[in-house]
Amino acid sequence: MDSLDNTASEFNRTPIYLALILAVVAVLGAIVGARVVFERAANQPVTLSTIDAPEATSAACTALLERLPGEIGDYSRADLADPAPAGAVAWARTSQDRVTLRCGVHSPEQYTRVSTTETIDGVRWLQVSDSETDLSTWYAVDRGPTVAITAEGFNPTEAVSAAVADLPEQRREPRPLPLDDTATPEGARCARLMNNLPEKLGDHALHEKTDAKAVWTAPGGDPIDLACGVDMPAAYEAGEQLTQIDEIPWLNDNGVFYGLGREAIVAASIPPSVGNTPLVELSAAMTANLAAAE
Repeated sequence: MDSLDNTASEFNRTPIYLALILAVVAVLGAIVGARVVFERAANQPVTLSTIDAPEATSAACTALLERLPGEIGDYSRADLADPAPAGAVAWARTSQDRVTLRCGVHSPEQYTRVSTTETIDGVRWLQVSDSETDLSTWYAVDRGPTVAITAEGFNPTEAVSAAVADLPEQRREPRPLPLDDTATPEGARCARLMNNLPEKLGDHALHEKTDAKAVWTAPGGDPIDLACGVDMPAAYEAGEQLTQIDEIPWLNDNGVFYGLGREAIVAASIPPSVGNTPLVELSAAMTANLAAAE
């Protein structure tokens, strides 16, 4: 009797074993299938748009592309879809997840006298971040032709710096800030404000300060530039539309904001990407430290 019961028990387990085996096979099949799809996607040509890169067809750029590595971390060098732009190369994990490099581009407008650069293998890199995504582009600002490499979520410059270092060195003067040459004839009225400026404006930290001017910077971002005691802006006319923040009316003149209605006029060059936070914080500082205009 016991023998019959054991046989029946073993027989009843057989469908279970078969089901488990089929489940394992199905999982393995799904994994293999996903891997095949992933590898096919990774091997698809990468489509890149044509941009203004005046030196992309130069011999120096052609030689650089030949020196660049086949791998950047998990990214493998990919073919470019036709028509492939000159001076460009890409490394990809998928057709959308990629690192791209351009040679022969223009020197970045964001390279200013307060820019922070990082030197790797003798190459000075300037990071320029996209405020709406995790994308950043690093420019080699001391090489000619100019090289730009773009990636999302990590810095790829270490992988390519040795190749870029073989390009000729080219010294470029950083650009001045928008308010560097702005006169401050009423700067003597600004001492209290300048002594009590915010250390932070959003993500920007106070970088430098003089008697009537100040600059805040953030990694990968454009600086915020301030001048106190400036002349009335030429763009201001009676009835001009102003933006009121706290007690300060602001005039926007092509990205330079003028804080009016106090004993000294304050000009602030604020990048559009940072939003209104700097104006709010500057308005509070002006209200507390500049008397109302008589």
